[in-house]
Amino acid sequence: FDYFFGVGLDITKRIRVETELKVLKENLEIAVIKKAKELLEAKDKVTRFEKLAILGKLAGIVAHELRTPLGVIKNSVYFMKSKLVDINVDEKITNQLDIIDAEVCISDRIIEDILTFARIKEPQIEGVNVKDLIKASISKVMMPGNITVISKIQKDLPEVLVDKEHMLLVLANVITNALQSMEQGGKLSLAAYKAGDFIEIEIADTGVGIPKVNLNKIFEPLYTTKIRGTGLGLSVCQSIVALHKGKIKVESEEDKGTIFSISLPLKLNR
Repeated sequence: FDYFFGVGLDITKRIRVETELKVLKENLEIAVIKKAKELLEAKDKVTRFEKLAILGKLAGIVAHELRTPLGVIKNSVYFMKSKLVDINVDEKITNQLDIIDAEVCISDRIIEDILTFARIKEPQIEGVNVKDLIKASISKVMMPGNITVISKIQKDLPEVLVDKEHMLLVLANVITNALQSMEQGGKLSLAAYKAGDFIEIEIADTGVGIPKVNLNKIFEPLYTTKIRGTGLGLSVCQSIVALHKGKIKVESEEDKGTIFSISLPLKLNR
């Protein structure tokens, strides 16, 4: 009896040891996979910033070379307009000057988009009041008179941890897109509320909407449906939100409108 009892203890001990070893092996595999993923993400991040640094230098040179002649053209147009004020000239001439002036502004905006895309830096995190952030983002865009703005911001929201300038750029960009989709007028709704460990900011419009076939492409660099667009605005927004460990999503239905949802964590685990 003692012999078999001893054998039974050995078997039980061996099973326990094997079980513990199996658990340790599984935990080690999980830890290795997690660490490998973290290393790949870190490598991708470093590579991305190296590429953006090179692109930033190139964009800076190009922007300088382009903005100088554009500035000369804009000043020349202003000078000619001022000289033509008291002269009875053909209306076609002043119209052409207005077109030149508008084209210069569009070109300057395209240059700014390229510079912004190339120079996204690590965010300088600080606590920011969500209501003030949304209010400031609205003030950065020119609101048409045929747009009704509705705000629904949850009371006593905690401060969100963001780079204020970065996030103002994101919100202003999304709001601008919403306004451009409502050329005939409509309703712009902005909402903010706490959802677990995140602050959710929603920007909704009643515009033309986005076709389903394009929904998965709108965040791709250089993709645009606008005749004069660069396709960099939403790509920049997605990159900035990702740097804040957040997410940006979109829902849309043609002829009914679009909703952009931006989730920002209240705690950053860096």
